[in-house]
Formats: sequence, C-alpha cells, structure tokens
Amino acid sequence: MSQILIVEGSDAIVLSKLCKIRRLPPPIGYASEEKFRTEFVKNAGGFGNAMIDFGEALRNYANTNIGLVVDANDQGPESRWAKIKSILATHFSEDTLHSVSPNPRGIIVQEPGFPKVGIWIMPDNQGPGYLEHFVANMIPEGDKVLSFAEKTITQLEKEDFCKFKAAKRQKALVHTWLAWQEEPGKPFGIALEFKYLNADAPAVEPFLDWMKHTFQLG
Repeated sequence: MSQILIVEGSDAIVLSKLCKIRRLPPPIGYASEEKFRTEFVKNAGGFGNAMIDFGEALRNYANTNIGLVVDANDQGPESRWAKIKSILATHFSEDTLHSVSPNPRGIIVQEPGFPKVGIWIMPDNQGPGYLEHFVANMIPEGDKVLSFAEKTITQLEKEDFCKFKAAKRQKALVHTWLAWQEEPGKPFGIALEFKYLNADAPAVEPFLDWMKHTFQLG
C-alpha cells in the first residue's frame, strides 16, 4: 500500500498540524513524522508542478490512495477542476467523472482497478480563494484584532503606496493579524499549536471528513 498527498503550496504543514491537533489517526504506513514529511506529503511548489506530480501519482500503480490540495485562487474551483478532470480522464471512465464535481465536502473519485482519489480545492471547493481563506475560518469569532486589521487593510488599500493587489488582500489580512499576536508572526502551523487559531472551528470539519474518506488512516 502506498498513499500520497500532493499539495500545491505551503499548505501541508498547517493541514498536518490541524489533523494532529484534532487527533486524526495518521495514514497507514506513515505514522512517523519523518515518513509523513518525506514520503506521504509532496510539496509541489505551484499549480503546474502539482498537476505534473498528480499525473505521475496516477501512473504509479503502487498508489492506493491519492490526495490533491490546490488553491482556487481568483479563478474559482471550476477552472481548477477542469484541468484536474482532464488528467483524471486519462485513467478514469467518462461515466465515473460525469458523476463528480466540486462540492462543499470535497471531491472523491473511485473506480474499480484504480486508486482512490480525493481532491480539495481551497478554501471550500465552492468559491475563489486560497489557504489564507481557509485559515481565516479558524480565527476566533468576534476577534477584535482581526476587526482592527480589517480596518487597517481597508485604509491602506486607499493609499497610492499600497503594494499588494486586490487578489492578495486575504493574505495581507491574515498575516497582519498574525503579526499582532502575543508572539508576532508565527507560521500557520505554530499558530494552531499556540491556539491563536481554533482547530475546533466548524469550517474545518468538511476538510477533516475529506481526509478520512480519501486516505486509509491507522
């Protein structure tokens, strides 16, 4: 049995920390942190590379379970799904692929004789966005620092010296919020461990369920 999780960007650390804090069992065969980091997770370094790695994973007959996490970005999930589906179409039947599409619980593709494939399009398989939108859902409701950061970002956007583009607003917001915590600037995974982010937020439940359905957990 071989299982693999391919991630487009730097999602792997925060997602693995979330699973660990929520006490999800590790994937069978990857219980040690070393094997999880070096064999189970594949950091692709961009959407194009993720598609190459995904195609290679599908061609590897040793793989029984394949997970893919990519960002919708401003294009939205349907655009990403079209590219992913074209790669799946080289292996899975039209009837199988016709019955699946992006939905709030993620995408699961199954067909006899092929690996089980799960696809998660950040943040929620429904709208545009990326990892920071997913992370923002773990900021405690009513957080005053977030409210102040929102006002500050909005004011900055009105200035001619604002450097970030509108598409990167959420990144600027979440990282500003992290910069104003008791220990400023912690990465997402560490922010979870410090409980700045709420691992029990309802918005993360669909992703955790997707992990359970995509992989064989021990």
